[in-house]
Amino acid sequence: MSAEQKKMNFKIQKEMTMKRNCRFFGQMMIIGMTIISISFSASAADIDILACPEGCTTLAISMYLSREIQKSDPEFHLNPKTTEGYLYNLAEMGRNSALWKTTVFGTNDDVLIFAPQGGKDPFTKFIPQVNAKFKLLYGLLWEVTGHYFITTDPKLKTYSDLKGKKLGLGLVTQSDWGMNPTLDLKYGYSISHENAELFYLGPAKLGKALLNQEVDAIVAGLGAEPNFRSWLPSLILSELKKSDKPLYYIGQ
Repeated sequence: MSAEQKKMNFKIQKEMTMKRNCRFFGQMMIIGMTIISISFSASAADIDILACPEGCTTLAISMYLSREIQKSDPEFHLNPKTTEGYLYNLAEMGRNSALWKTTVFGTNDDVLIFAPQGGKDPFTKFIPQVNAKFKLLYGLLWEVTGHYFITTDPKLKTYSDLKGKKLGLGLVTQSDWGMNPTLDLKYGYSISHENAELFYLGPAKLGKALLNQEVDAIVAGLGAEPNFRSWLPSLILSELKKSDKPLYYIGQ
């Protein structure tokens, strides 16, 4: 088989995998939105969903779902909203009860687990104290976002090697992209602002920052359905792959 044929086969397999993943995650989201529509009153035809910043997976999936819903039910409007992250979503819903009747919000297991510790150390920087009860409507995927880094420097092999380096993270208001790596670095490897440079850039800016050598390593994300048969790489990974630069993964 020629190199050109191999390249074409790889492209076809990649497209088939992406279509299969989109179908799976689309089906899961439709199930979730069915639950949401039942949870709201019958007259609520417009529902906002507080998602996440530009460049994160939840926003991309929500926008895809919104288009699919319009095809099957023109009267049902799902409006994905770009936000500063899951921690921001929690704070915004907690302080603005006017949103409760027409808004759902994206969150993850970290928020669900640690939200009761809001306002307390070591979460004071990330999670506010919210005295409101919310209902979990559905779950979509499993993610390992925030627990590994990507670099173009082959000399960086472990988390310990990140000490003294410039590190690109998500926003402080993001649980997975911002809070997770910050706490992992500090309490797992004694890496903090005191001995490294942490830049909270947000997902949309991380890939470019790494390729331009503005930072030495960036946090990244990867999602999967519960059976780990379909994978959903973060948009950052897709951006980096296009550069053809060698990429090295740093895990714990």
